[in-house]
This record gives sequence, structure tokens and C-alpha cells, in this order.
Amino acid sequence: QLITTKDRPNNQHSFLIHPMGCEVKVVMDPSSEVTMDLPKASAAVHFTSLITEVRKTQYLDAMSLIDSMERGKKKAAYAKWHPGVPVKGNSRIWWKYLHMYCIESRVKRKVNAWRWSNIKQHRELCREYTQLRVKEMSGKPSLNELARIKYIFDRLDIINITICEQNAKLESEKIQENASWLSYTYNWWSGKSKTNKGVADKFGLTADEKKTPYSALIPLL
Repeated sequence: QLITTKDRPNNQHSFLIHPMGCEVKVVMDPSSEVTMDLPKASAAVHFTSLITEVRKTQYLDAMSLIDSMERGKKKAAYAKWHPGVPVKGNSRIWWKYLHMYCIESRVKRKVNAWRWSNIKQHRELCREYTQLRVKEMSGKPSLNELARIKYIFDRLDIINITICEQNAKLESEKIQENASWLSYTYNWWSGKSKTNKGVADKFGLTADEKKTPYSALIPLL
């Protein structure tokens, strides 16, 4: 009885989008021949009604739902101190709850923000995150290091993450430049570089003359 049809509308409920009525006509080709000119099936859909509306009661219900969700979101941060008892007859408990809210959320939060131990812990997290990101950019980190990166990422704000990412990128580029310079120097002294051959021929360096500085450079590599 609740199903709405064209001849039997449903006035017991309020709809944002009313039930839609449509007529569908399908034409199929039963022949077995396949031709590109004639489609095998053709459908035509005709909507007889399409109604949308927002009544006053629906608007008020939607606003009440949004307001309830906002208040629930704000109350969730202080739910751990909630006494869970009625206000009437428990004024002392509720005043204590208000005191805890002011002390924990306003006073202690500002005091802890400027405590040296918290500042030091925050700097260590930023430094550790930068080092782990440099290692991730330079090679393949372990699963524990990836988990640690995610752990620190969830505890830093967007500003500190951006600064750490920039520092890690600069440090990674510096490491790559140093590695390429050492590789070039190694190839030059070992005779694997084409430039080395030209310079050696130009200055007339023999194999024994190149061997002396090359052996001194090996421990540094």
C-alpha cells in the first residue's frame, strides 16, 4: 500500500525527491543477422513525473541534525571528564567537571606548550622525521621505518611537516651530488672515465703516476 504509482499517490510521507514515474519502450531485432545499420536493441525511456521539494519541516530536521552533529563533535573532546549524572542534585560534581575543563583544556595546554621538555621532544620528532624521509628518498627503508614515518606524520602539524619535507629534499639532493662527485672522481682516477683518458694523455700521466693518488683516495671512498 505504500508503493506510489501514477494512479495512487502516497501522501503519508514527505519526500525530498518524489517517486519517479517513467515509461520504457524496448524494440529488439530477433533476426540472427548482424548488420551495422540496424541495432539489435533500442530503448526509449520517458519520465512522466520528476518532483523535488524541501518542506519547512524537512529543512528544520536537517538543520537540527547538523546542529546535533556539531555539538557532539565539540563534546567528544571533553567526554573523558563528563560525570555522567544529572545536573539536578549534583551541582558539586558538575562544578568540578567545569573546573577540570578549564584547567586541562586552557591552562595546562598553554603551560605545556612552552615547557622545555615538550619543546625538546617536538624538535627530536622533527629531526627524526627528516632523517627518515632522507633515507626513504635515498633508498629503500624498512617496514619499521615506514611505520615510524607514519607515526610521526600523524603527530606533527602541516607547517612542521612542510618544513621537514623541504629539509629532507635538500639533504637528499646534497647526498646525491656528493655521491656523483665521488663516483666521478673514482672513475677518473681508475681510468674508467673518457675524460680521464684525455687528461692523462694531455698531461702525459703514466699508470704508476695515476696509481699513487688513486690508492690514497680508496680509503675515503
